[in-house]
Amino acid sequence: MLFWCGVCGIARSRTRDTVKLEPNNLQANQSRLGTGLLVKGEILGNEDLLIDGSVEGVVQLDEQKLMIGPTAKVQADIMAGQVIVRGNLKGSARAKGRIEIRNDGSVTANLTTPQVFIEGLKPLGSLQPPSG
Repeated sequence: MLFWCGVCGIARSRTRDTVKLEPNNLQANQSRLGTGLLVKGEILGNEDLLIDGSVEGVVQLDEQKLMIGPTAKVQADIMAGQVIVRGNLKGSARAKGRIEIRNDGSVTANLTTPQVFIEGLKPLGSLQPPSG
């Protein structure tokens, strides 16, 4: 069952069979955007987010973790504490901590981060440390 969170404006799930964030289960401060959902616009929040659907626009999670799942298609400007890519990312990603690009990830984006982990993938675009 999905419901729309009026505080953060994100579709959330409470069912046991859909509460997986990487290998861990979703906690109270984690949300999931499912495969059948498309968001156009801005996603702003202060909790971890797993995207399995499609997003076009801006994703801003401050110090939190953004995971782009294997079925996700994200065309966005991203700002988060940590970004893990297993799906398709186009645009730009800025992480205060680390950006990870996994084997099943596809990235055509400019990345700005103090630390990057690339698992068998060559980025298209620029990779630069944050300024200041």
